[in-house]
Amino acid sequence: MNVSINETLRAAILDNKFSNYNLPEQEIVDFLTIGEISSEEIQSKVVTIVRGIMGHHQKKNLQHLIAELARIECGTTEIPGMGRDHVVHAVLSFTLGAYINEWLFTDINFTVDVFQWKIAGLFHDIGYPIEIAGKIFRDYWKTINKTKIQATYENPFFTLSLEEIDNLYNGKNSFDLITQRLKLWDIHIDARKVFEKCSSMTKINHGIISALSILSIVDCLYQKNNPTRLNDVDNGWAERNFDEDIVSACSAIFIHNLEIEDFRGYQVDIKKSPIAYLLILADCLQDWDRAGCNNNMYAIDYKDGILDYKAPLDRAEKIQKEVRAKLFDIDRFVEFNLL
Repeated sequence: MNVSINETLRAAILDNKFSNYNLPEQEIVDFLTIGEISSEEIQSKVVTIVRGIMGHHQKKNLQHLIAELARIECGTTEIPGMGRDHVVHAVLSFTLGAYINEWLFTDINFTVDVFQWKIAGLFHDIGYPIEIAGKIFRDYWKTINKTKIQATYENPFFTLSLEEIDNLYNGKNSFDLITQRLKLWDIHIDARKVFEKCSSMTKINHGIISALSILSIVDCLYQKNNPTRLNDVDNGWAERNFDEDIVSACSAIFIHNLEIEDFRGYQVDIKKSPIAYLLILADCLQDWDRAGCNNNMYAIDYKDGILDYKAPLDRAEKIQKEVRAKLFDIDRFVEFNLL
């Protein structure tokens, strides 16, 4: 009998495998154990967990981003086609990523920094409310357009304008920082051009919005807590952490949900960008419990440098196709099987 994926993650926490993450372990264990609960209860539990995870880094105030995502998703549960539960997903994908990081990535000597993973794993979908707005607009206009045979007006083309969100303190720019970081990872795509392509209200990409939002907010917090942006402060806001950890995490977030064609033939290489590799992998593999908290149709195990991932046939094939397209040499690390 296969052990469910939630049981595997719960056992890893109880076995103290994530001790260096400074997690609110009991809260996460309880979350992995619960059955169906209301959206309001999920919102409260997730916000508490995120606050506990980020508190060690003096960043617990970032939990309001998850709280807002939870509030909006709770309000759209009755709207058809609004997608999956990204609030539960935040905790589950973070925990799954920590599991993969501690087993697979550690064994092959490409361990992702814990703080980078907390940012990327927990906040990669906080821009989803903007994507929801785009979906609502699309469905609204489809309804209006049913009368087009009688009407003479053209379809409107609305674009998303995020004025100033890319402009950071001290003359820095989010698009430039992300483009430069991607170039270091040998992914030669222009962040600004990708954003412009995805700025139509019917093509909004929540990963891009998430990355820009986090960079903007965290840059303000660094400016407030370290106005001279020194590297040697010991209050948790050293500038080198912004340059190394925040920019890397946000660059990974920026590309994690891009369409395959937007990669322009490039793939993420674990040797060059462990954080982006881990985020895309954990985000794709965390396919269970997207509409509740009790699903035993998935399992995961690790042995001898290989993740054994089991999922239903249709889901396993879809996930495998996506990770093969985006992640270089993924079949070396993950074996897909049917459960």
